[in-house]
Amino acid sequence: MGLQQNVSGQDAGRNLSFRMDTDIYADVTKPPLKRSTTLFLEGRCYDMEQSDSPQVTVIDTMQSRIALLDRLQQCRTEVAMEQLQLMIASARQQLSPEQAARFAESISVEVDSATSELIVSNSSTLYRCKMQDPPHATIAAQYAIFADSSAWLNAAYPPHLPPYVRLALNRELAQRGKIPLELVRIVRNGQKESRLTVKHLCSGQVGADDLAKQQRIDGMLAEFKLVTIEEFYRSKAVAKR
Repeated sequence: MGLQQNVSGQDAGRNLSFRMDTDIYADVTKPPLKRSTTLFLEGRCYDMEQSDSPQVTVIDTMQSRIALLDRLQQCRTEVAMEQLQLMIASARQQLSPEQAARFAESISVEVDSATSELIVSNSSTLYRCKMQDPPHATIAAQYAIFADSSAWLNAAYPPHLPPYVRLALNRELAQRGKIPLELVRIVRNGQKESRLTVKHLCSGQVGADDLAKQQRIDGMLAEFKLVTIEEFYRSKAVAKR
């Protein structure tokens, strides 16, 4: 299976530099659950929480690889995008007929005529997205590669979120030349329903502090001990106890 992303690294204008700040809310009337910054620099996406979280994710769009770093344990791991996709394909073959049917169901795409919001959904997951024009046209495609890679990673490893509705949303945004401004994700599980609101702020410029962060993370990539991805997640689970 080849790498099947919405757009290629070349089309994404991979050398364009920008940053995306993201706030995630369970309740928009309260402080965010998580705040993160993603730096898009020289074909790499550096994703880090604005907190004491030790993990940094580096997505190399030119090599189609993801590196995860744990600053506390001073270790790193790497995984190829193709490997993640093969893992998901293998997992799907082991699903029960009922589970397989949910994965195979069609995904609906529509635009709300009243709000112009993009709505992408199936029976269990719904995304409602306020769209925005990026500071530069190529940013939409570049962001889609990052969002695709994150969806595959979060499907193969914790939090194990099914990727297909999010991948469809990424594709629709990229085809329209848009990026998300505000995103509501609703996940239904029987009678239960969970909702998250995600707000994005995109800047077409990066500052000196951002470049300094890039240099520090590149140093970690060179210096931290390389472990298997299973060891990486096992050490994170132990650290949380």
